[in-house]
Amino acid sequence: MTLNRFTYLIIGLNAGMFSFASGAPYRALVAKEFLKTGFLPDSLCNFLATLSIIFISIALQPRFTIKSINISIFLVTTAFIVFEFFQPKLHMTFDYYDVIASLAAAIVAIIITTLGVFAAQKTN
Repeated sequence: MTLNRFTYLIIGLNAGMFSFASGAPYRALVAKEFLKTGFLPDSLCNFLATLSIIFISIALQPRFTIKSINISIFLVTTAFIVFEFFQPKLHMTFDYYDVIASLAAAIVAIIITTLGVFAAQKTN
């Protein structure tokens, strides 16, 4: 089975839905201090959001090549990381775990797209 545009779009939309669904209730609990958090739950929303935008941007590309896929992964990940560094200027909190989560999402995206390319080459 190859990973085509529709597959990337479905992966991206699912990651986005999980990010949104887990983010709102989780942040409400944290705001009420019912939940003491660590790295994984706190940065899960950032990981899923980064993964979501990566796959949606891959699905919506005019060209569907390995180079354009890698450029999408790089640009989206860079945008999330740059935004994280600018958050203190916007009176928001910088969290280096979110930077790590964005990098982890990029690695997962590279693995998934690489597996998709290998699967496409194997079937052809």
